[in-house]
Amino acid sequence: MIKILGRILIVLLVGLLLLVAGGLFYFDFFLNKPQEVPVQLKPIVPENIEDEVVEVDVKMDDLTDLYILGTRHRKRPEFNGDSILKVLMRINPDLILCELDSSFFDSDFRLKSPSWKFKLGVAYGFMDFENEGIALRHYREMKPSVILRPFDIEGRNQFYKKHDISTKSSKVLKKIRALYEKNELSSANSEIWEGWLKSNRLYNEAYENQSTPKELNSKRHQAICAERQLYKYRKINEIVQSEEALKKHRDFYQLHSDFWDTRNLKMVENIRKFVKEFGVQRVVVLTGATHPYYLLRELEKVEEQDFELREVF
Repeated sequence: MIKILGRILIVLLVGLLLLVAGGLFYFDFFLNKPQEVPVQLKPIVPENIEDEVVEVDVKMDDLTDLYILGTRHRKRPEFNGDSILKVLMRINPDLILCELDSSFFDSDFRLKSPSWKFKLGVAYGFMDFENEGIALRHYREMKPSVILRPFDIEGRNQFYKKHDISTKSSKVLKKIRALYEKNELSSANSEIWEGWLKSNRLYNEAYENQSTPKELNSKRHQAICAERQLYKYRKINEIVQSEEALKKHRDFYQLHSDFWDTRNLKMVENIRKFVKEFGVQRVVVLTGATHPYYLLRELEKVEEQDFELREVF
């Protein structure tokens, strides 16, 4: 009996090793190669790709054209890597800033190879590349000279993991909802909670319905995100700080709230740093759709600008 169980265990281990090896092989030799750019997206690439730039004004000054492009990280039927690639091909940036920190890049600022867990996840359909990564791979194939840099705050993912941000923030919202439903919030805080519900509903509706890059980067969508994030990080924090029943969550939610501002302000600082460092003609910032309103607001405050904010659409 023991021999039979031992043989079964060996067979299972061999099978597992074959699955792992097969998944890694499939990823490295098939999935990780830049796929052919769809025919409708293929540009005629001359020796100097900039000769074929369209819909970008001729520059008459030394200012860098700066584009903030709000994106969706995950694939949807109406928004994927090609959606971002089309915009990059039209603008033809010399420098692309990515919503990552330096840990995702090697010493030569090339994106690091994914972990073996990610490779297996992609190979077996449990995970996928983010839209930005797909677009960057295609664009770099067409313009190898493009510069990539990370502009997010250092240690972002470690911060989220260390403080268990996702789980704890969800738990706080559930507790506030319970207090609201029991009519145990103050009248002022009840109004805030109702405002949060409304702003979050509008945001979710926009997420479902405003799906194209143009819609996602519209003034209306930016206003919806600004209102929702105001409630999520500041107004909800007012509830937490003022309700006795939420006393034990005050330090956490203050940290959570502060990090939103700290992170975005660091993004702005890094954008300005890279614009000044490289002094190129066109820069595109790729960032999740909840960030553009904040980045644009802060960049517009800069008095002595070496850049000009340009509309993506």
